Amino acid sequence: DLLFSPKRNKILEKRYRRKSRMEARKIIEAVLFLACCALGARCELPSNLVQANWVETKGGYIKTGVTQSGATTVELDCLLEVTSLNYSKRRLMGFDGAGPKNYFGVTTNNHFEIWNPTVLTAELGAKYRLHMTQNKTTTLLEVFSEGGELLDSVTGNAKGINSSECQIFTINSSSAYTCYGIRVYDFKIIIDGDVKRDLVPVYDVSQGKAGMYDSVSETAFYAYGSGQIVCDAFRFQYGSGDTKIICDAGCMLCIV
Repeated sequence: DLLFSPKRNKILEKRYRRKSRMEARKIIEAVLFLACCALGARCELPSNLVQANWVETKGGYIKTGVTQSGATTVELDCLLEVTSLNYSKRRLMGFDGAGPKNYFGVTTNNHFEIWNPTVLTAELGAKYRLHMTQNKTTTLLEVFSEGGELLDSVTGNAKGINSSECQIFTINSSSAYTCYGIRVYDFKIIIDGDVKRDLVPVYDVSQGKAGMYDSVSETAFYAYGSGQIVCDAFRFQYGSGDTKIICDAGCMLCIV
């Protein structure tokens, strides 16, 4: 009688459901790991972070914590996409707008620029890799296609090194040069040949906000200023407790 009692059946059903969920979770976690590797995602990310494809600003900017103090050569490397043309202000990112003027960006008429000279005109929706090299005598900006083909280059008038901090989506300046309408897919800072920051876009599922994760310092950087940083990853949650299902669109997989 006890075997077929409603109370006994509920206990057995609860145990079965819990075991099934645990087995399903192990399978999904294994698939998640393999899929992340197949997609080129950084599987060493902390558990609270999901790698996104890109980040863009909604008024916020990222302080990288890297300065040029004592450096002889500074390099910035960034894969970006321009999603808005003919913006009313210059859109710059890098170190500063005074002194050495070590930054790159997009002019109001959609040319990629360093201080004074400009190069290739950006096309809406196309991805470009910008690589800037600056030392105490000159600055070089190279523009590559996403596939690595050199499209254009220019030598600029900016020169010298100071103690300013590198920022993403803006520069250290008394004027606003926020990079609205620009998506950043990765960002690297190299000082005297050493990689100081190797940043990728992420979404923090525990805090519900986007940022960039640096694999060198193993640190996540989030938005400064009054605005936000957003990305293409989002979180969908259904249910609660033992039946909660969470989908992180950055990997397009679910964890039960």
